[in-house]
Amino acid sequence: RVQLGALDALLLKMMAPSPADRFASYDQLLRALDLASDSESRPAGFWVRSVAMTLDFAAIGIIIISAKLGLTMAGIDLDDVPLVLPIFAILQTLATHRGTTFGKAVMELEMIDVDTLGRPSLARSIRRTLMMLGVPLLADLIQPFFDHGSTDPAESGFQISFESVLGIITVLWCVAGLVNLTYASLRASGRRTWWDRVGRTMVRYRTTRRSLAPGS
Repeated sequence: RVQLGALDALLLKMMAPSPADRFASYDQLLRALDLASDSESRPAGFWVRSVAMTLDFAAIGIIIISAKLGLTMAGIDLDDVPLVLPIFAILQTLATHRGTTFGKAVMELEMIDVDTLGRPSLARSIRRTLMMLGVPLLADLIQPFFDHGSTDPAESGFQISFESVLGIITVLWCVAGLVNLTYASLRASGRRTWWDRVGRTMVRYRTTRRSLAPGS
């Protein structure tokens, strides 16, 4: 069975007025049909992706807490250093390039390049991560520069105001991500979020059939 939204997109591409907008080869058409087929590429929905991401954060949190505890016992204090999101972003990028994260592997999910059906390239993995975590990551990295209070009331007010703005932006970004994931799970072709579209990726249930594309 082929997803209706994906089938519409396939037909439009096949009937495009300009030859440059159509499939360049029969192999490309076969890969597109494979991607659109529920039997071969069943896209993951909201709940399974949410659980997978929660497992990813939990695993990284345990690793970071254990590392901080060990460093504290060695006399090294890293309490003021933002670690969770930067490390999560790095591991997320590498895991995307590999094709799955810890949480997705547990939930039997994989990430694929929608053009090749193989593993996403490193460049596309970076773009995907930045679209998913870019704003919270930036806020987390610049936050320590405004953590120290000031005796000047004006400067103190600016500090509180700036930190509040960072917090609000981060919360809004996270809420927007959840809304987009919900919408993608219900309405979007391939259940692809905005970070999937920018990264040219899709999250699907792992299939036993391997793509013949390079890098798969």
